[in-house]
Amino acid sequence: KTALPCPALPQCQEFSLTLVSTENLKPTSLQNVLGIVGQDTILPCTISSTESLENPQVQWGKITDGHTENIYTYMGQSGGESVQKYRGRTSVPGDGFATGNVSLTLKNVLPADEGIYSCTVISREWSADTATKLKLLCKLHAQPEPCSDPHGAGQGFELSCRSHGWFPEPTVQWVTEYGQGLFADTEIHQDSRKLFSVWSRVTVTGEQGGKVTCEILNPLVQVEKKTTVLLSGECHHLSSLCWRLIVSGGAEGTEGKGSEITACVLCSSWPDLTIAECVTLDADTAHPRLELFVDETGVRDSGVIRCVPNNEKRFDSHLIVLAKQGYTSGKHYWEVDAGKRKSWAVGIALESVTRKGPFTLSPQNGFWVIGLADGGHYWAYTDPRTRLNISGGLNVIGIFLDIPGKQVTFYDVCDGETVYIFSIASCSSQKGKFIPLFSTGPAVQNPDKGFLVIEE
Repeated sequence: KTALPCPALPQCQEFSLTLVSTENLKPTSLQNVLGIVGQDTILPCTISSTESLENPQVQWGKITDGHTENIYTYMGQSGGESVQKYRGRTSVPGDGFATGNVSLTLKNVLPADEGIYSCTVISREWSADTATKLKLLCKLHAQPEPCSDPHGAGQGFELSCRSHGWFPEPTVQWVTEYGQGLFADTEIHQDSRKLFSVWSRVTVTGEQGGKVTCEILNPLVQVEKKTTVLLSGECHHLSSLCWRLIVSGGAEGTEGKGSEITACVLCSSWPDLTIAECVTLDADTAHPRLELFVDETGVRDSGVIRCVPNNEKRFDSHLIVLAKQGYTSGKHYWEVDAGKRKSWAVGIALESVTRKGPFTLSPQNGFWVIGLADGGHYWAYTDPRTRLNISGGLNVIGIFLDIPGKQVTFYDVCDGETVYIFSIASCSSQKGKFIPLFSTGPAVQNPDKGFLVIEE
């Protein structure tokens, strides 16, 4: 028999199999992060190494009702990319894959940013994620509120405690120096930025004299802010009493700090219209360097010229933005929080003012403005300028436009004092609107990071 030839065996191809051990690559983060509205917040996410991963990426998303909205994608040396809604507000360290730190920095946090965020590490062979919950609180702002005696002399008088800029929703209570709780009429409202404002009123009789305290509590961090009024005996005969409650300090502290005021002050020239109107910024008028809040209630100098449409309404020399609202009649009141900014200017402008090229802020040119220059002196922008004598700083400015009375008055909201009064009688024959004006001051190389914020 002839032996059949053996079939040729297939040649073996050399290959190698790389097993990716991902046990130590899983991202980790904190379960909860506490941030402050208006400040930058870091959402932590770390991984030990990405050396064995091919083309790794990190995707940050916000989880709402089970749906994940992608907000930022990080690709290592190739950089990162955020969606339009978060553009300019999100970043991850450039060396994130080398160091293992792929934490997301969320700038200028807004109340709407509160929620659950996911950090997902992705490669061709593998992916894993982790989540962190962002909870927010807000630094405490405060403003005074006039009070009166609507019940007639000797029958008691009403005290009102007004504060704003809280997050989350606070609780309010009134107590006497003996710990007796007082029945209060309290209103709590949430504005377009999701910040809460409080207005609480209580009627105090002669039998409840002594110290009466308004206490406001942030339930998230159990921080209490309170202010006490001392109702002295000689004040009870006054039929027109005005107590201005001022809450000081920030809600991020560890314990509340109060102040004590003797309620024996006659009501001054605070405007009859005490409720601030809703004022929003007109982005079409903003100088290209100005950056606005998403809800158009705040502005700051970004330090860079943005690519924006050129139009007749836009200022191209001064860092100015006007409001969308304009007035031709009536009385109007709004408030602006300048915070710790070293330069700012606020007031009103005629609709017909010059917006292109250099000009001088003065009533002759259609501007009625006060401001702070370089953290030094406060000025009324007359021609020539008038230096204002202000001690202790001017942080929250109340602006009262009285068109029938032909004047605009500026107030220090924190103590209720009048800062300056302009006459607008000279322009009564001119047509057009009076429009609220906001300026971050002169253009400088390193501008303030703080915002000018319209209070509601």
